[in-house]
Amino acid sequence: MHRLGALGPPSRLALRPTLRLRGMSPGTIRSYQTRFALRPMELSVSVGEGQNERTRAIFPKIWLRDHCTCPQCVDYTTMQKRQNIFEHPPTVQLQSAEPDDAGITILWTDGHKSRFLWAWLRSQIMGAQKSPILREVPIRSWGKRLWEKYPLPEVPYKDVMHRDEMGMAKGMAELTHQLHVHGFCIVADTPVSPEATKELLEKIGPIRQTHYGGFYDFTADMAKADSAYSNQAIDLHTDTTYFSDPVGLQAFHLLSHEPPPGESLTREELGGETIMSDGFFAARRMWAEDKVKHKVLSQVPISWHCSGNEDVAISPDRAYPVIETAESPEEVVRIRWNESDRGGVPIKFQSAEWYRAARFFNDVLHRPENMFQFRLEPGRVFIFDNWRVLHGRTAFRGNRRICGGYINRDDFVSRWRLSNYSREDVITSNMHAREGFNNSKHSDDLLTPRHRLFIDDRLKRQRLPGVPDDVKHASHALEHVDVESVRTGKIPPYR
Repeated sequence: MHRLGALGPPSRLALRPTLRLRGMSPGTIRSYQTRFALRPMELSVSVGEGQNERTRAIFPKIWLRDHCTCPQCVDYTTMQKRQNIFEHPPTVQLQSAEPDDAGITILWTDGHKSRFLWAWLRSQIMGAQKSPILREVPIRSWGKRLWEKYPLPEVPYKDVMHRDEMGMAKGMAELTHQLHVHGFCIVADTPVSPEATKELLEKIGPIRQTHYGGFYDFTADMAKADSAYSNQAIDLHTDTTYFSDPVGLQAFHLLSHEPPPGESLTREELGGETIMSDGFFAARRMWAEDKVKHKVLSQVPISWHCSGNEDVAISPDRAYPVIETAESPEEVVRIRWNESDRGGVPIKFQSAEWYRAARFFNDVLHRPENMFQFRLEPGRVFIFDNWRVLHGRTAFRGNRRICGGYINRDDFVSRWRLSNYSREDVITSNMHAREGFNNSKHSDDLLTPRHRLFIDDRLKRQRLPGVPDDVKHASHALEHVDVESVRTGKIPPYR
């Protein structure tokens, strides 16, 4: 134990835990050297990788107490905090530290103990603001050529609806994985009925209620004042741009498409083909080709509205830009694009600049190499990410019946995480409470052994076209800190 006052200068300890990442090439070792200094008001931690320059951060005592995940501070039944940090006495200070190869245990002057893993402290120092799970799963941009060469992502209905003999929801994991990576997926061999389609969507998450209702089942009868209820062509767009929180997923299931009475038409003459374009890819292309225009569409807020029905006049809580990004311009998080539902362009801005930028974005979306066109078919449910994939359709003739629904983004992300990772690891990733949750001294794996075997099996069965093996494995990176390897310098095999 390292006590303050007994050592004079701040205590320091060098640790060299060895980490193996499946996203790295075989035999590659990433070794971190972590040092700390404990003072009454703060914990100072510095990290270096090999001989690289060290990165240092100060963790104030209030921050450490606020992030304590012991059973006194976190209710592990509800996964909610027990403590109110603002009622914590400001006179309580850090007293001593007990470091080991996995982390550090801190004793406070009021007798409380807090436990922090080195891996988690490093992630805070090195700027890892996202969940490790989300950070390790890259999306893949696409254009027309990819889907002309490879089949569209799909998963059988029975696999989505049922668990295997090990209790694993492999089909749901694959469906949500494809939705995350490519932005869309087909659920094949679905019973051709509204009931089966609704049950499928509810497996992913609750169907979102809107002014159109919940689960929809409609024909081109203009029952609602919206072009979707007509038989005319619809240009590329995202749905519900007029909501503060646009819907996350959308699903279409073509139940039937019959020609007009007394007419015999070919499939081409019937029309009604679905068109889609990767909005994230278009935004990134725009950034690469004209950064000024990209900045205009990501910085100028635009009004959006839905006002076609007598009892509806919806608009978001505020104006939003067409392209919404995160930390960097190339990190696109959401596209709002629907010329039918767009309001006015603010006159205080140089509106001509916005129209030039919007025209450029529209041109990128409609480049032949960026669009893909296919036909919906009974038994094949088309589900896509409404924040990313723009959709449209060609005009059609005859009577077409479609059912489907919306799902919130948060519900989809939750289902994706819980299907591809254990619930325990999802919660601990959200809370940064890995060790406190499972009460295991050296539990640093992102996946439980059973889930790891499932992911390995899936990667063997399906290789994403054109994606190097290291990227495939990086999608589900595992971190392992082995105490023996620290002492011996040897690389342990995977457990």
